[in-house]
Amino acid sequence: MAAGYTWQELQPFVLSLKQSGYEGRCVLIFGEGRKETVGDAPGYEPGAYAAKGYVHPVDAAGNKDALYAKLAEYNVEAHDIGAFSEHPIVARFPVIADIIEQASEVRFVLSVDTKDVVFQYDPTKWLAQHLGDKQICAVSEGSTYQQSIGNAVNCRAAFGDDVYESMKEHMVVNAGVIAGRPAILSALHRDVYKLSMTDMRLATSTSLGYKEMLADQTAVNILLRQNNNYSGKTLIATHRDGFVAEYHHLHFSLVNGNRRFAVDLAADVNSGHRLDWPLDEYNCYQGGVIYPGGSTTPFAIFHQFCVDGDWWVEIKEKYRET
Repeated sequence: MAAGYTWQELQPFVLSLKQSGYEGRCVLIFGEGRKETVGDAPGYEPGAYAAKGYVHPVDAAGNKDALYAKLAEYNVEAHDIGAFSEHPIVARFPVIADIIEQASEVRFVLSVDTKDVVFQYDPTKWLAQHLGDKQICAVSEGSTYQQSIGNAVNCRAAFGDDVYESMKEHMVVNAGVIAGRPAILSALHRDVYKLSMTDMRLATSTSLGYKEMLADQTAVNILLRQNNNYSGKTLIATHRDGFVAEYHHLHFSLVNGNRRFAVDLAADVNSGHRLDWPLDEYNCYQGGVIYPGGSTTPFAIFHQFCVDGDWWVEIKEKYRET
């Protein structure tokens, strides 16, 4: 869902995809959602979201026709759904399913975030090499529900203590990058939306705002772990697999002014996360590209760089029109 984003914010996504060698179809979803103040964003005090350089999807304004024309220059399709009332993060799931079902001759589908994703090489090449007999690939956040306070709280609030108890030992997968075969990805997106609509908080609120964590990521995790339509067909990629490097949950920092990539041990200790890879693998930022430690092949995707000001500046400079 790219509703409300400007060309300046979408440049890293679009230009990195173009440079990655990817030759398939790319569709970005737009629409006109409800308005909320910038300060009403999860984890931030009023005004902090704007101060960090973010524009929330429903707050940005601009000439959408000019934006759509610019995207078309890079063979990116703008799929405008018009007005919508739900939170855009949840509203995207049935729309994505519709787009998949209307497509033809599709080998792989990637359902990804937009503003905080860049591509370092064609991600379908990674899928062709690693998906094997699985049909879905999801990405581990590096901690279990029991170890991740935010995910644990959200799971309990949305689906109750019993569901949390059944999920607490599972590694959390992130809902921002989900890939795989088209038919099963379409079904998964419809099921994620349906399960998200059973969020217990909706009994007292017609729609969750940006102050609340949403149920979509927990819904993804429940379905992939406990639904027989998906559980045996899913590859959970960890950081060492080289598919996606996640900044936010894996606590990486640019350090010492030399732009190298290192594990932030203090952040890990404070969060209580248990990393799912050896700590000595990750001096891996070389020539503007991020690699798994010891590998000569970069990560296909870099995700969540927006939460760090240094990374945000670095990425915007690397991927911009000249």
